[in-house]
This record gives sequence, structure tokens and C-alpha cells, in this order.
Amino acid sequence: MNETTQQIAPAAEKTQAMAGIECPVCLTANVPLSVWCAECGFRLDSTPGEVSVSEPRYSVTDGQQTVFLKPGENVVGRLNADVFLSDPSVSRRHAVITVGDDGVTVRDENSANGTRLDGQTLTAGEAHEWKPGRTVEFGSARLKLVSPEGEGAAEDIEVAQPVDAVAWLRGAGMEFPLKEGSTSIGRRPGNEIVIPDPYVSGSHATITIEGDTASITDTGSANGTYINDARLEAGNSAALSEGDTIRFARVDLRFEWAVQDEDESEI
Repeated sequence: MNETTQQIAPAAEKTQAMAGIECPVCLTANVPLSVWCAECGFRLDSTPGEVSVSEPRYSVTDGQQTVFLKPGENVVGRLNADVFLSDPSVSRRHAVITVGDDGVTVRDENSANGTRLDGQTLTAGEAHEWKPGRTVEFGSARLKLVSPEGEGAAEDIEVAQPVDAVAWLRGAGMEFPLKEGSTSIGRRPGNEIVIPDPYVSGSHATITIEGDTASITDTGSANGTYINDARLEAGNSAALSEGDTIRFARVDLRFEWAVQDEDESEI
């Protein structure tokens, strides 16, 4: 009986061993032994950087959503990837995008359906230069590279824009339309505007436009919403004016009213 008792860990130790892991970025409680945060995808054994104004970074876009690239290697794929693509033609670990001091390269990781740069199939294992504005196909998923200066950004991508946009959020190579009424903003795909930065909360903020007035409400974000560097308290709203800079955690976007056509303004 004594031997059996010695082999059983105290209840406190068992509870501690099975405790969940809190993500240091989005504060989600993950199941024990998790490697990646189920909510934001942050690697749980890594140390997040300071939440502040982000340095301009390269990004990739399909014309609707944008993913920022970190310095060094960014894995593209369907599982535990920095650039997550849910397309079934994309392999779990499909390719690697490397951001260095001299620019960006892309390397196929022996994917099942191949990686193509401007239509040319890349040899697996070989790094190829990827210049802003050029298109890479990962299986059937197509992405363009956007430079920190905005080269190759939304204006270079042929995407049908909604005709009912009354205002815009623009910056960092991204462009999001705003409609009359409320627009939800966050990291989760269910939002009307998706900002795929891990520091942005799943449900981060809401912008409401009524006639010629606009306001923003922080919906309980973990890392904050800032209007021209002033933090907006969770649950509170603030008016927006032309040219205001809105920071969602560490992503800066500029609020702009849509320009009316002359015919519309005369009505």
C-alpha cells in the first residue's frame, strides 16, 4: 500500500500538470500541452514582442484579406502555418516565404500541387526572388506580395469594390470599405473586416456610420484600439474624422470618407 501511495502524485501536482496554457498575445486558455494557440495561432513557447506601433512590413494579399510577414521564415500551408491557406489544394507545409534585408524569396517545400511564380513552376527546395506586385500560386490559392511602402498593394489588384462604400480604412498596403451602419472588425473570419495580425482580437472593434457621422467602439480587445495615439477604453465609443489614424493593437489604418461622384453630390 505504501509503494502504491508513493507512486500517486498529490492532487495539487496533478492539477498543476494539467493546467491550461494562456496565450500571452490574445489571452485565450488553451488545453494542456498545446503548441499553437487555438485562437490566434501564436506559438505558445515563444515570447511575444512589445505591443507598439509596428514597423512597416511586407505582406501578402489575395485582394480581400492581408497577412503580414515577419522577418525570417514564414511557413505557408494548411496546418500550423504563418500564412494559413484553407484551400484543399494547399499542402500542410506547402512553401516558405523568407523576408531578409535584401528582399523576399519563396521556396516550395515539395508540395503536392506545386508553387508557381507568375505562372512558372518552382523547383522544390530552391529559393526564388519574389518582388512586390508579382503573383505566387500555392496550389490554386493566389497571393500578391506588398512591400512596406505599399508597392503591389490594393490599387494594383483587380478586385471588384463594393459600390455602397461610404468610407474606407487604408494603410500598410490594405484597403477596407466601410458601409452605412455597423461594420465589425477583428481577426476572426466571421468579421466584415478581417485583420490577420495575432495581436488583433477575434472581435476587436466596430465602426458605425450614420449619414455624415462616424464612430468607433472597442468591443473588449486585449491589446487596445487607439485614435490618433489616444487609447479608447473597452466598451467606449469615439467620433471619427477625416484622416484619423486608428491603431488596432499594432496595425495602423487611416479613416477616409469616400469621394462622391459629382452627379451624386448634385442630387
